[in-house]
Amino acid sequence: MKNSCLLPLVLACAGALAQSPVTYMPEGTKSVSVGLALGSTQRAEGSSERTMFLVPHFSILWSNGVFLEGLNLGLQMSEATNMQYGPTLFFDLGSERADGLGPDGKKRFVPGAFFNFQPLHNVSLQTSVRYGAALDGGGVLFRGGAVYWMPVASRQFIHIATGFEWGDETYMQSYYGVSAQQAGLGKAPAYHASAGINNVSLRTGWRWQASRKYTVSATINFSRLRGSAADSPIIESRAARTFYTSLTYRF
Repeated sequence: MKNSCLLPLVLACAGALAQSPVTYMPEGTKSVSVGLALGSTQRAEGSSERTMFLVPHFSILWSNGVFLEGLNLGLQMSEATNMQYGPTLFFDLGSERADGLGPDGKKRFVPGAFFNFQPLHNVSLQTSVRYGAALDGGGVLFRGGAVYWMPVASRQFIHIATGFEWGDETYMQSYYGVSAQQAGLGKAPAYHASAGINNVSLRTGWRWQASRKYTVSATINFSRLRGSAADSPIIESRAARTFYTSLTYRF
């Protein structure tokens, strides 16, 4: 599950400087991280083809609550230390279906919102919603999950996370359905995908704070399609595995 994790937002800051009530950072400051991730994943959800990737990653958090996490721009509005919420704007570089059919992957902005709650110091409940997430626009995608993390050695942590995705009928049909026109191409029979949970996942990872500036991490994510998404005739593999390791530098 891809969702921006804003926990923990509290950063160390000098007591002599005024602090933002939203991020507890000194007013007018920002936290910047850049890095590289190397890994392996499916070419598209439901595809049996795999691909390797080497991609840059960056994140910026401003003291006023504005953040940029990869391609996700948002605003953290809560002043509570155990709660975050606000609007987001995701830049989609062009998603695709398992069969390669459907609208060409067009670059577009997808608006949404997030709500995270931390009932315990090492447990986070995370939710997000996007409108216009379907391939041809429109459609609603909701994501929910929980994350538990714990220290295992000096400056080393592991985390375990579970999650799910729910899509409305427009979203599900765009990714997993087969229209009469698409069926005419001969790749799969016509199929209607109904609204519901389309994906459940389990993720575990390790993180090492090598120094004040450098962080090394490794993550394994297992997911499985459910419901009408799993039953779609275009799906070649219901189960998916993603592995990646990353190196991050914080300014």
